[in-house]
Amino acid sequence: MTNQKYAIKTVLISTVLVILSGTANAQNISPAQRQEFTDAKSEVANAQKGPSLKYASSELKQAQDSLQAAESSTDPVKYAQNTRLARAQAQLAIAVTELGVETDRLADTNQALAKARDEVAQLAKTK
Repeated sequence: MTNQKYAIKTVLISTVLVILSGTANAQNISPAQRQEFTDAKSEVANAQKGPSLKYASSELKQAQDSLQAAESSTDPVKYAQNTRLARAQAQLAIAVTELGVETDRLADTNQALAKARDEVAQLAKTK
């Protein structure tokens, strides 16, 4: 019976130490790192606006996953790494979206140009 009580005490003490260790690490995340996380979160939210889901859905998902990883991390280094990664992925999503929009515009312009050329050719034949 004493062995069982000893084992229970050991498990309880170990659990408390693990919890306190996690709390200590979470407290090591600096205010600057928290601000950087807030900025990254805002950047991800901005990247989600407009047609980004059409052009950059995988980049947005990666940014959101990185934000989640940072938010659940108690390790200050991993917190900072995931925060920076989320911000970079959000910036990539914005760039991919801009490229997609401009590519579509170019395709529309080329189509209009081809139509105009056809009309000019038809007019030239009628003269």
